Amino acid sequence: ITSGGQTAIISCSAQSVAGTQFQTVSSAGLTGSVRVAKAPRADFCSDIVVVPVTGSGSVIIELSENAISNPVAITCNTVSTATAQIAIVQQNIAVGSRTISMSYTVSNQDLGDASVICTAQSLNGGTQFLSATSASRNATFRIQSATLNLIPRYNNMFRDSITLYLIINIPIPRAEFAAIFTCCLNYQSDIANQNFTNCSSQITSTVVQANGTFATLSLSQATITFQSGEYFKAINITASPSIDQSWKDIFVVTCLSGTGNANPRYTGLNTTALINLDLSASVRENITQGSSLTNVNPAFTDIAPCPCDLSVNFCDANCCCDPDCTAIDRATFTTCLQPFVVRPLEHDCRAVWPDKQDYEALMCVIIDNNPLLGYFFALRSEVTTVASFNALVTASRAIYSYNEAETQTFSSKITNIAAYSYGSPIILDISNGLTGYLTLPNQMVGGCTNRGLVRYLVNSNSQCTHVISNSLCTPTSFWSATQYLMSRSISFPPCPVPYAIRKRFTGGVVASSTVNYYCPNTISPYITDGQSTTSTNTASLTRCNFDDGRTRPPTPQLDPTSTQCNNVVVKVDYTIYWIGSEIDRVVADVIMGNVPLTSTATGRRQSTLTQQFTVQYVYNATVSPVISYSGNPGYLNKYPILFAINSDSSVTPPVTSITSTGAYLRRWSPRSNDLCTNADRVSVTFGNDEITGCTLSLTIADFRNCTTLRDRVKSLLDALISADYVGKRGNSSDTIDTDWLTIIKEAPVYSDNTNSDTDTIISAKCSEIPSALNVTFLVANVRTQPIGELQMEIVGARIRYNLEEWEYICETGGAYGCSSQVNDTADSIQLDFSSNISSSTSTITFNSPTRPFIVKMLTTFIEVPAIQQTNEPLSAEQARAASKKCCSDILYPFSLTEFGRIARDRALGFTVMLILLLIGGIAITKPWI
Repeated sequence: ITSGGQTAIISCSAQSVAGTQFQTVSSAGLTGSVRVAKAPRADFCSDIVVVPVTGSGSVIIELSENAISNPVAITCNTVSTATAQIAIVQQNIAVGSRTISMSYTVSNQDLGDASVICTAQSLNGGTQFLSATSASRNATFRIQSATLNLIPRYNNMFRDSITLYLIINIPIPRAEFAAIFTCCLNYQSDIANQNFTNCSSQITSTVVQANGTFATLSLSQATITFQSGEYFKAINITASPSIDQSWKDIFVVTCLSGTGNANPRYTGLNTTALINLDLSASVRENITQGSSLTNVNPAFTDIAPCPCDLSVNFCDANCCCDPDCTAIDRATFTTCLQPFVVRPLEHDCRAVWPDKQDYEALMCVIIDNNPLLGYFFALRSEVTTVASFNALVTASRAIYSYNEAETQTFSSKITNIAAYSYGSPIILDISNGLTGYLTLPNQMVGGCTNRGLVRYLVNSNSQCTHVISNSLCTPTSFWSATQYLMSRSISFPPCPVPYAIRKRFTGGVVASSTVNYYCPNTISPYITDGQSTTSTNTASLTRCNFDDGRTRPPTPQLDPTSTQCNNVVVKVDYTIYWIGSEIDRVVADVIMGNVPLTSTATGRRQSTLTQQFTVQYVYNATVSPVISYSGNPGYLNKYPILFAINSDSSVTPPVTSITSTGAYLRRWSPRSNDLCTNADRVSVTFGNDEITGCTLSLTIADFRNCTTLRDRVKSLLDALISADYVGKRGNSSDTIDTDWLTIIKEAPVYSDNTNSDTDTIISAKCSEIPSALNVTFLVANVRTQPIGELQMEIVGARIRYNLEEWEYICETGGAYGCSSQVNDTADSIQLDFSSNISSSTSTITFNSPTRPFIVKMLTTFIEVPAIQQTNEPLSAEQARAASKKCCSDILYPFSLTEFGRIARDRALGFTVMLILLLIGGIAITKPWI
């Protein structure tokens, strides 16, 4: 056995050494299987154990399987003697159990962190657990040292007060003693003479003011106590009273462990902060005798007594009313500008002017808020009492209300959902009653989010590209396989228990999950250097050696020797099988590999890693066959279009047998290098107008025969199509022929199908290349039921080829251009230079570079008008009667011949009277008519 992994299938055969009795081909026996089972072991449930300040505590040890037949003894020891020593009392795990809490004590904490390994041994001669094979992972017992800081360290104090914060890096754990610190304030000049091991009891600094009084700069408190859970305290520094002169100095705030500190973790700590004091004398202003501003009432005051006064403190020419103009200025005026004449109520319905036109009554103004009319808001008095304030609020209540019709945020608790439904989040069962949501990195505008929700029955396909960096090579980054779904059958290590998907939205039953880990030979297709991929070879998928169904996947680790990050996740595929509103099971495929951290990119471009994530929902095939619809009945936007083929087209005579199996019409989804050779092909979705394409690399030798080049490009486009029919609706069925519509396929028409390049001279130009596939769908709104919603239906589909001229741009220079003779090999060109004077020929051979040519597919959806329901065509007699009726309708209602039970003359009399009353009412209410 060379390595662990999945179960191996073994078959044995025999071959005679020097005879024919046994042959390898015919002597193979029955197949068997070999599975490497890991020995059960003990393990820590946490890789890092934080040691309390008391130096004692407890830690959880868990076995990979329950103890059977015999109790199991757990023994733990410190790995090194040069660190703190951890003493753990040996304890036994009873039969049928697998977890135990073990107490420990720590000595020599000053030597730093300690590593501990535990082993398990079955008692009473049992062999289930053996000390030699049950060793746990190394657990680090972290001996933390506390630190003390004042922030900000440097401060400018320009006002009477400032606030600093005293912070400890380790909050006071529960059940530990309080931490006590002492703070004091000193001049910077006294720092050299200050003993910081014992802060002075004097915590104030003073300065003598001009009036002989003292101004004091003091701390809010000298003793600061941190209780359980606290990690910062505010310290206020205040100058009082307000000074009457400038005070500039530099002070130092010092905080250190108090003499009565009962918590040994926080002893011997101290920190300082500088304060640049720059206070100016206070400026006092008497505001008891204020003045009020009196606003003129524009309703009774001319707001523009001089309309031509347009400049401030300047005399406007010919403006005789400008107060800035002197008598000398006015003597130079040639005329006096007349004030503007405004005719108030000019267009008002009530206005009467001699020159008023008759038609103005039809478009007169009823309400005019022109300020020139004097309609202004009155000045409101100040609100000074609570009663007047409340009265004004009550009178000003809004006459409308605004409420969000849709919740914009996603609540962490959903109580109104009883079962999985379309679009609801997938619930995770974590542990100890905790729940969460299944997430995957998802592409969004401006980048990627690492916590995109996976929603029920919503298929997704996303990519996230990140610059390769050492900072991502950590166990908690999205490069780590432990950040994605894992199987609950993992027992190495046995804890923590991986989260699982809940079978139902509520309840504690989880769906079974199978996670397969693949480690291909190369992950270069996911890595880019500059503008192209480092390799275009398809990575071969093989199961990882560690993947035995019970071992937790390894986390990303930096390999300093090869300068690469090992165990990086590059692709995650979730296949979720569902039944109704339940999730039956989940199959996850995770592809992992090693990512080089040294970039080979040139210029300023850096290497990037593109991770791929897909989620696909599959109806449980054990209940009924999988039927994928794209609407019911009409198509839904962004859902795949249904296609079908004629499975019996080869039968003579032809028989139509429609089936959707094997039918497709796909579009390109190119990768980072845009080459057609490795571009993905995805389904065409309804309603999306798209232009997709890929790059075809050609040499000048490919232009030797234009017919061959046309056929090559057309074959590349034809590989996207296998369908003969398109589904009219989103629920088209194979058993109903009327649900399908024949696709119109137009073959490319070439003006000259013969090869013009009969000689060896290459023009490097080919016309009528079918470089684009144009797919057009005609869609319309239909209503299949007398009462129902409009549904989108495909009423026509056509496929045609767009022809273009391709030209190979040569770089050989000279007058010969692309006129060259091509060798039999396609990667080189041989130029033939011959002279009319001499029969000698000079030949130059050089490699032919490739040029990119784009092959495209255009998908277009055109909505055509819906067909309205029409009546039966009229006969000749009915048409004549309809024309007579049309003429009589002009004089309606006087042309009516029947008025029910009322006589015709009486009905016409009532009608005329009604018209006269209507005209009289209008004349009375509108006197201007």
